[in-house]
Amino acid sequence: MTNYYIKLSYDGKYYFGFAIQPNVKTIQSELQKYLGGKIITSGRTDRYVHAKNQIVSLTVPQKLSKAEIYKRIIKLHNNTKGIKIKTFKRALDNWNPRYSAKEKIYEYVVDTKKYGIDDYVYGYGLSINLPKIREASKLFVGKQNLASFTSKVDYPSYVKTINYIKIKKSFGKVKFLISAPGFMRFQVRNIVGVLIAYADGRISISELKDLFDNPTKGKAHYKAPGSGLYLKKVIYNRKNI
Repeated sequence: MTNYYIKLSYDGKYYFGFAIQPNVKTIQSELQKYLGGKIITSGRTDRYVHAKNQIVSLTVPQKLSKAEIYKRIIKLHNNTKGIKIKTFKRALDNWNPRYSAKEKIYEYVVDTKKYGIDDYVYGYGLSINLPKIREASKLFVGKQNLASFTSKVDYPSYVKTINYIKIKKSFGKVKFLISAPGFMRFQVRNIVGVLIAYADGRISISELKDLFDNPTKGKAHYKAPGSGLYLKKVIYNRKNI
């Protein structure tokens, strides 16, 4: 068997998330349909969530030539919506994109000018108190129990590390950049939703701190919509690929 590194982007509005599900189109089902082989991802994304730089491995029989895989990539591009292979190269036989990732960076985009449903941003439609939200974002940075900011899915541990949260505004859009070694389901969307709820006065600072002091699965009730979320980058040690 031969293992390949693939970097791709995709438009999440056309798919029911990354992972294969019965009777619906997903990113993984389309990759396997056109590329064949075994696909392992750096991490699953949910329905409506986009990726600027997702990483997967493709494992295929050794007899399958690179030229044949390139033909399959062209078919993938021609027959799917919004999926684009950006990089394709040979990887180490034991390389696994999920377990060898050093850092993942997600970007979340909020439109303060436009309100309502949008496929690519959270149409919030109101101004955001940036100094207030930046100050509150410091609570999330570091290693701590983040169970309150997940779904009700069970994890071996809810103690996670967030490297940084950067918040920038440009042309009416507020962008959150969140970096961590890994993420639990809905973690980024819950963090953004809670920060916005705090900024506009729906929750107090004591209520926000309680989510950390008394962590409980699914306790945060301000999940931002999936359409504003992008997997921006996955970082690896190159010598391990």
